[in-house]
Parts: sequence; structure tokens; C-alpha cells
Amino acid sequence: MGIIKKKFNIFLRIITYLLFKVIFQNKTVSPPVNKYQIKRVLILRYDKIGDMVTTLPSIDFIKKLIPDVQIDVLASTQNYLIIKNDPRVSNIYICENKKLKLIRKAYYLRKNNYNLIFAFVFYKTSLGGLIANLAGKKNTIKVTIEHEKRKKIYYAFFNLLVPSESFIQYKCMLEVLVNIVCYTFGVEYDQNKIHQKIYLDDSSIYKAKKFINSLPHGEFILINLSAGHPLREWSKENYIELIEHLIKNYPTFFYILISAPSRFSESLSISSNFSGKAFSFHSSSILDVVSIVPYCKMVITPDTSIVHISSVFSKPMIVLFSRFSTNIENWKPYRVPYRALQTLKKEKIDAISPLEVFYAFKSLYSELETENQSNNQ
Repeated sequence: MGIIKKKFNIFLRIITYLLFKVIFQNKTVSPPVNKYQIKRVLILRYDKIGDMVTTLPSIDFIKKLIPDVQIDVLASTQNYLIIKNDPRVSNIYICENKKLKLIRKAYYLRKNNYNLIFAFVFYKTSLGGLIANLAGKKNTIKVTIEHEKRKKIYYAFFNLLVPSESFIQYKCMLEVLVNIVCYTFGVEYDQNKIHQKIYLDDSSIYKAKKFINSLPHGEFILINLSAGHPLREWSKENYIELIEHLIKNYPTFFYILISAPSRFSESLSISSNFSGKAFSFHSSSILDVVSIVPYCKMVITPDTSIVHISSVFSKPMIVLFSRFSTNIENWKPYRVPYRALQTLKKEKIDAISPLEVFYAFKSLYSELETENQSNNQ
């Protein structure tokens, strides 16, 4: 019975794609796309905070390639604040990541007459394709990454599929996205042209500065407690043990704890064990949290948006990964010194011991000090 149901679902999917192919009539487009014909671009980015951060270099690249282009972004309620103050973005359309709401929002965007749509949400690609076709028109060029096994299916939704070797050749997700843009316009990829910047607002900068000024004068280590999934969150006990090791061996440093609202009380509880050495920063605004990062010397975090935010500010970091995560290479820090710790098997990152994290910190700090001494000679 299960086999019959599976075969029926496959058959139903094929019929659905064939139907969409007839309805949308997307003709295959070969690169390069003529940049002089592109006046308005839509980027689909209705997912998480870290995903939006990794998209910033692509937005910057498009804007520099076509200075007069209008770039709109379909963002989520989670991640829109990252581009809230970005002058490179003309319009931000905010939508919950729910199928019916996305479809309604996409149809609303159709009036904008987009020349080009980049579908940068790579899970549920068919939904992304449907949204791209509802937001765009028949002559709108719709672009996403190629999936070798589903290439014929995806051409029902997209005009241009970027060869998936880019996932192998360019390890970090932000490089993958810039490579998609380069391939689309026939421009040679150049790592030196990647530019990362988050535009902060005055209120967030003020809150961060006020908090830092309330602390003892010294160097700060940022410790992030939260991640997007329970499998990627470390326990309170592990954080306490790690901070004990750090204070014992690096007594001149101070430690700033950040977290999602769901772990605020836990953050306060942890910092209360280290009066005068560890401090909790609380805010429900991601921009407030982002504004704290520049003040810190190093960052310790599970696999989450803080990795990409810290990369924007060139902060060395320790990152904890679980083997439950896929394509780990895509989500590592970009062009900054780091140590990545990974669980031995598919398990919670709690399996990584505080001592392992401490030794990773010690190794990275030693590397940075050696480099500083070499630069000062």
C-alpha cells in the first residue's frame, strides 16, 4: 500500500509540474542576462535572519553592477530588520513564512513589473518557483540554483538554473549567492569584490553604547546562548563550566551573554554566577544585538545567525555545529579566523564538552596573539 501511495504521489507531482509548465510557459534563458535591460529586481528571502545576512553581499553586488536598479526583497517577519535601514534596498515586503500568505503577497507584487527575480530560498524550491511566477510575469526572468535530479521539473518554474557546482566550488553561502548573480550576468566571480555591511539605526547604536559604557573597562568576549533549533543549543550547565574555565585562564576579559527572549532568564541566571565578570544583554531586536558585536574581541556561538553577523564585523569566533545540520561548509564563518567544533554523530551540540570549546578558544586566541606580535615587529 505504501509503495502504491508513493508512486501515486510521484505521478501526481509530475502531472502538477506539467500543468505549471503549460500555465507559466517559462522559456529557458541562457546567460548572460543583459544588465541594461534590468530595471527592477526582486529577491525572495522569506526565511531566517542568517539567510538574510548572507544575502547582503549579493544585494551590494547587484547595486554596484547596475547602479540605477531598484532592488525589492520579499522578507520574513524574522529577518526583515537586517535590511530595514539598507539604502541599497528600495522596498521591503514582509510576510510570514506560510504558504497561503506568501502566495497572496506574491500576487500582490505582480504589479511591480519585475525584470528579474532571484529565488534564494533553496528549500521547498517548487514553492519558491510558484511565488516567483506569481510575483513576476511571463517575460520576467526567474533564477535559482540548479538541482541536477530535478532540472527538468524546475524549468517549469524558472528560466535560468545556475549549475550546482557553485555549491562545491564556493563553500560559504554568501559566496554561493554572489556566484549565482555573477553567472546570471556573465560576470567573473571575484572574492575581493564581496562587501558585507549591515546598516544599523541610531537607537540600536545608542542602546549598545549605553550598555558597554555601563560595564568595566576592558576587552569583551561575546557568548551567544541561542540558536534556531533546540538541537543546536548548548545547556546552561555547559555555559557555566565554559565561563569558569575562561575566567580562570583569561582573568582580564569580560563576558557578554546574548540570547533570544526565550532564554533571557537563563542568561541572567548564568551571569549571576560571575558577578562583575559576566553580563547579560537583553533585547528582542536583532539590530540591538548586532550593535553589540563590534565592541567584542571574539565570539562563541552555536550554528546560527550570529556566525554570519560576526563575520560582517570580522570577528574571530568559535562555532559549535551538530551533524544534524546539512552542508556545514556553507554556514561556516567567512574570511575570519575561527575554530569549528562538530559533534561526532547526529546528536545535540550538548555533546560537545565545555573543555573542548575552551581548548578551541585557547588555540584561536594564541593564533591571534602570535599574528599580532608578528604584525607589530
